[in-house]
Amino acid sequence: MFYDPEKNIDHHRRNLPHWQQADAISFVTFRLGDSIPAKALKAWDNERRIWLLHRLPSASGDLSDILSLLSESDRRDYLRRFGKQFHDLLDSGHGSCLLRNPAHSSIVENALLHFDGTRYQLGDYVVMPNHVHVLLAPVPDHGIGGITGSWKRHASREINKLTGSEGTLWQHESFDHLVRDNGSLEGFRRYIRQNPEKARLHPGEYRLGSGTLK
Repeated sequence: MFYDPEKNIDHHRRNLPHWQQADAISFVTFRLGDSIPAKALKAWDNERRIWLLHRLPSASGDLSDILSLLSESDRRDYLRRFGKQFHDLLDSGHGSCLLRNPAHSSIVENALLHFDGTRYQLGDYVVMPNHVHVLLAPVPDHGIGGITGSWKRHASREINKLTGSEGTLWQHESFDHLVRDNGSLEGFRRYIRQNPEKARLHPGEYRLGSGTLK
């Protein structure tokens, strides 16, 4: 259930890169639409574009084409460097932080658990005030995009009922990272468990749990 560099990788992007592999465990982050200020996100994006072009100065095409040409070591370096920056921005606590409200976070948690064991195996997860981290392994014929899209639609609908609002609450894209081995899996589990403390949250401001994936 881990990433296999010898097997085909589905790589695509909109604003974020996505490297996915059938049946492999992924660490996924999805966030509220106002969770990162536009200025900070633009600076992050510019920095990683410069980094990529420095690694492959002769490459042409859009960013997804350049990402697909990275060596395995450069790919790991890219994810360590820019994944950390991205998640640090989230932990800064920007935006409305709607999920700090226990009534809202319980809706998200119930959505995560609803199809656990049927459409995916759910691992550790944490619902933070403005984003969600989760480990999951999709079952055949179910992809990460469809799974996270279902979570977001359900949560938007139910939270909007409580707040009297309309429209989606979420940033369209999610951040995903293939899990390489047991050591990597334990590292992501540790990150999830420690994230509330890192962000200096109090009990009741987050939800921490796990599903059927052990």
